Amino acid sequence: MSAALPVTRQRDSDLAARVLEMVFMARGVDRELERLTFAGTIRGFRPARRAIWAMIGAGLALEPADVLFGTSRDWPAALGRGVAVATLMRQAFGKEGDPGLGRSLPGGLHDATRNVLLSDGSASAHVLHATGFGTAAQLMGGPGVAVALFGAGAFQSGDVHAAFSQAPLRAARTIYVARGPQGGEDGLAEAADAWGLAYVRVDGDQGGAVHDAVKAARSAALQGRGPTLVDARHGQGELVNQDVLVLQQAGRLSSEAERATEAEVRAAVWAARQSAERASIPRPDTLFDHRLAADEDEAEEELP
Repeated sequence: MSAALPVTRQRDSDLAARVLEMVFMARGVDRELERLTFAGTIRGFRPARRAIWAMIGAGLALEPADVLFGTSRDWPAALGRGVAVATLMRQAFGKEGDPGLGRSLPGGLHDATRNVLLSDGSASAHVLHATGFGTAAQLMGGPGVAVALFGAGAFQSGDVHAAFSQAPLRAARTIYVARGPQGGEDGLAEAADAWGLAYVRVDGDQGGAVHDAVKAARSAALQGRGPTLVDARHGQGELVNQDVLVLQQAGRLSSEAERATEAEVRAAVWAARQSAERASIPRPDTLFDHRLAADEDEAEEELP
């Protein structure tokens, strides 16, 4: 660029650039893992498709002490959280390098180093778990919050409404993010009002807007103002992305830059896939790694 942008515009374009970089990568991973699923090479993968924007925005808004809860479909949020593409690939193949040691449910990602808990088996149980973490965080006064992403299927579950009803009573440091297409399941605003949750509606196609909404909700939670429901679902019409427009207006996005980025993404995803395919299966003797630990008190009290 030949001239510096105004401060606010520079800040906006920096965030848009981070979002778009992550979205390009997530799209590349999404396509590759979907192809591998159709080929029968891997199982349990669920594409994120258009919800990628909201997931990336939410993931980028988190701080190190925060914990991300979701289902296997929310893996782009883990990417925004800092989980490497190579880790995602090794998880998909169940190979060494998978933080779950190849033993998670298909598609599940558990990465303790990044505070990521993505599990399948239930579309909604993780929302209740996030409420428990947020309640504990409020009681203990730590620096972290819980963020739970969920879709329309989870909203029909009693677990979600149990979570919504309990979180405000304890001022839980929990942020609920609804993602995916907006269909006939209207009622999030009414549910938030009924249970006493703060409610924010943003366009799920705008990663930067989702990021800002989650950041604001995080600040409110840490100030003791309780949980927030961020409605980040996207519409059914054509995708018009504000993040792209911000970068174009700032002179930081061109057709040449897009092609170069796409080429870098393809190379990175292919390298991660090859590395995962070559990796070994986790050894049987790792079965209890990170699951059972010696009790220090018992060790001290051993009889001679």
